Amino acid sequence: MTPLTLLTGTATLHGNNLMDTPYRVSEGLSSWLDIVAAPAGHRFTQYPPGRHRTTGFDDFVGHPEVREYTLDAAGT
Repeated sequence: MTPLTLLTGTATLHGNNLMDTPYRVSEGLSSWLDIVAAPAGHRFTQYPPGRHRTTGFDDFVGHPEVREYTLDAAGT
């Protein structure tokens, strides 16, 4: 995405999948909805949460109350 932005001057966005939208965003990250709705020129900083997910996706049909993205292992 970065080369496309740098070579064309066209803004690009890479974020979580649409199916991850119901989750609260982990500390250090910004929601893609907040980024695309931000005014032109808005600055933001993100940093890695220091954890990652080792399991598959949550079952929203069986457990619709799930709101926290499971980051169950240490990482960068």
